[in-house]
Amino acid sequence: MTLIIMFIIAIVRIFLSLYVDNILIVGNNVAFINKLKYFLKSDFKIKDLVEALYVMGIEIIRDRKCRTLYLSREQYLYKIVKRLHMHNFNPMNILILAQGLPSQGARFESHRLTQVNQEK
Repeated sequence: MTLIIMFIIAIVRIFLSLYVDNILIVGNNVAFINKLKYFLKSDFKIKDLVEALYVMGIEIIRDRKCRTLYLSREQYLYKIVKRLHMHNFNPMNILILAQGLPSQGARFESHRLTQVNQEK
């Protein structure tokens, strides 16, 4: 079970995700994140790994120019496909309904399942 705590103070938004002995802090204010880490370090032994690339098998992809985060489970899915001995099958196009913001409505996106050449 993952515990997610959200702090909203004026325009500052901080999300703290706690799973077993892993804490992931995400937010839009670096100064506040640093204050939170300093506060936690005063009571707990913490190793700061700076930027997270993966959390619980999910890849975190940043687009700093657009100020967005994307979460990808591609490696996780590839491990399942490989475990089922299906990693040499031909890729195919699939249609996925991507939920947008309520004001944007829903839209369809075409994704292509491709073979991942690198193993992790």
